[in-house]
Amino acid sequence: MSGLAPIMPNEGDEHVTFEAADGWRISGVLRLPVAAALETDAPAMGAVLVPGSHHERDTFVYGRGLPDALAERGIASIRIDIRGRGESRSPRSWRQLSTLERRRVADDVAAAADVLRARAGIDDASIAIICEQDTARAAALAAVRGPLVGALVMLSPRLDKSTLAALANRRLPTYAMVSKEDRRALRDATRAYLAGADSSELQVFSGLGFGATMFMSRAFEQPDEVPLQEMIGDWVQRTL
Repeated sequence: MSGLAPIMPNEGDEHVTFEAADGWRISGVLRLPVAAALETDAPAMGAVLVPGSHHERDTFVYGRGLPDALAERGIASIRIDIRGRGESRSPRSWRQLSTLERRRVADDVAAAADVLRARAGIDDASIAIICEQDTARAAALAAVRGPLVGALVMLSPRLDKSTLAALANRRLPTYAMVSKEDRRALRDATRAYLAGADSSELQVFSGLGFGATMFMSRAFEQPDEVPLQEMIGDWVQRTL
């Protein structure tokens, strides 16, 4: 889209690499909050940003970046390239992975959460998982397995019955965003919202497209409205 602000290096960004449980090397970018946003008596908070399989980690930093919105609220973040994509492409690309191997994105998310906990001193319950589209299933499973997280944010999620059952069993605070034209995601987002805790929220928009591209669509099509990044940042802050 013309007029879109380019991706610029942020002095708070730190490139990190780490291994998932099966040994796959995952690349990510860690962003710690600015000092002015931190309250000395407040617990540390963090978020793992998980792109869909058609995107890489920079999908979260075009224009008004989601890591920026989080950092300004005292929330650390790590945005990753999932296995088979971007700098996590080796040894095989996403298109070469089997369905079973693609499900192991859950391991990528869990390992990223561990890095965030260790680097930012964050308790389990003070981490949010933010995901989009077809990898939302794996990210949601990572959120309900192993060390607990405190919140789940999904953009245009594609889920299945087993994932929805796991979410209903966990009753995790869930924030879902979807365009009403995306009927499949609207159905799954509604079910995830209904399966979540009482603090869960569902936002349905018109004409914003799919996944993280809704950030850009909102900025261009509805410039007078609150950016979706700010809405997510506010919800994560009050939920964690």
